[in-house]
Amino acid sequence: MNFWQSPLLISFIKKITNIFILTLCLSAQEVNEGRLLSLFSVLEDKNTDKNLQNETIKRIVNLGKSVKPYIEKRLTTTQNPLYFYIIQQLSQKKTKTKWEKNDHFLQHYQQALDFAKQTKYEEASKIIKAILLLEKNLPFQNQMEKSLKTIERKQKIKNQVIITKSYTTAKYYSFKDKLNFIIAIKNNGFKPITIICGKKHLDLKITSTKFFLSGDNRTDITTKTPKIDERMTIKGGEWWKAEVNIPQKFLKKECYQEFEVETQIKLATLQKAGKNHFPKIEFPKVTIKVLPKKYHVVMANPIAYFKGAVIKNYSQVLFYSSFFIKNKNLKPAISYLINNLESVSLSSLVKSILVRFTNQNHSTIQRWKNWLRARNWKQK
Repeated sequence: MNFWQSPLLISFIKKITNIFILTLCLSAQEVNEGRLLSLFSVLEDKNTDKNLQNETIKRIVNLGKSVKPYIEKRLTTTQNPLYFYIIQQLSQKKTKTKWEKNDHFLQHYQQALDFAKQTKYEEASKIIKAILLLEKNLPFQNQMEKSLKTIERKQKIKNQVIITKSYTTAKYYSFKDKLNFIIAIKNNGFKPITIICGKKHLDLKITSTKFFLSGDNRTDITTKTPKIDERMTIKGGEWWKAEVNIPQKFLKKECYQEFEVETQIKLATLQKAGKNHFPKIEFPKVTIKVLPKKYHVVMANPIAYFKGAVIKNYSQVLFYSSFFIKNKNLKPAISYLINNLESVSLSSLVKSILVRFTNQNHSTIQRWKNWLRARNWKQK
């Protein structure tokens, strides 16, 4: 390869050229768009060294507020978040003469959070993106990334015409209870909207899973079409709600049952400000939990009842409490059960609980113990 065509040499020459351009521009007393274009080229060059990029930003800011119209124009043209960051710096009065990088970026990050509190999500997002682009190793890097995801999610919700949600009216039910849940639609704007349901009913997909004390389980999928208001008008910022009932069959065997319900309104027309829209209206999946009323007591402290049932070898309590173990208690529950398998025995029920908890299927107590030992979990 010709020495003068070497990629390293070309990159080095490019950096030297950028530095020369920067020095030349900053030596000029007069601020004009032509001079700034040379600085812009340094910022927009993907190969620009980060130190040179930061130095260029500092020099532009030092030129004062007279450059702000040029920066705003460049931001509109390129949508480069660095220019938004520069505008924010130009808009603030400088009170510090010493450069404190962490404090400096933290101040701008806090400003972004203030924008987010005012629901100015676009401005907040631009500031955080600019900081993340400029610096990769700030102490609050992870915090900024999490905030950015939250802000972008809220911005997406803000831009939606409607918001849907669904929820149960109780945490759990007994087999004699009326099973129901609530669906809700929020008008996310300020002007009234009207939703016209072409089919005049909801479309439900119900997945019912029954777990039996024998360790067996059975899943059935059915569809239902309960009636719904043909026409609903919702004022700005308000919710429309409706109760949906789920039919329940008589069960001969004692079991734990879960219903997962997916709900849609098909062929819907949304009218807003004289215009028709045809959204796909779907509600979040809702889970309805059903168990015999006499075992509702295990919900008070599932992990305590679970461990007590292991010691006393009380299979019914072990079975029902296992469905309500929280994620933070899952490893302790698995460890406790495996370490006490000799006393409870590896019955079909106990094995079904371990399979459901771990997605493993070992045939002997020793293999379960070997599996647990390989995990190296601390028992609590």
